Amino acid sequence: MKKSILVAVGGNSLIRAGQRGTIAEQLENARITSECIAGIVSRGYELVVTHGNGPQVGAQLLRSEAGSSQTYTLPLESALR
Repeated sequence: MKKSILVAVGGNSLIRAGQRGTIAEQLENARITSECIAGIVSRGYELVVTHGNGPQVGAQLLRSEAGSSQTYTLPLESALR
C-alpha cells in the first residue's frame, strides 16, 4: 500500500520572506514548489494538493474591501476560480 501525503500550497511556499508577492515572484516560487512536489511523487507517494489559504486570500479580501465604495462587491470565493 502506498503512503499518502497532503501538501498545502500557499502562504510561505508562494511568497517568501522579504518578497512583495508579485505575480513573477509567486510564479517562480510555484515552479520551485512544483519541483519539490514532483520529487515526492517520484518516490512513490500518493499526493493530495490543496491551497493553504495563506496571505493571498487575505490580500484579495483587502482589495475587495478597499474598492467596495467604487464598485460592487464579490464573494471571496469568486476570486479563487
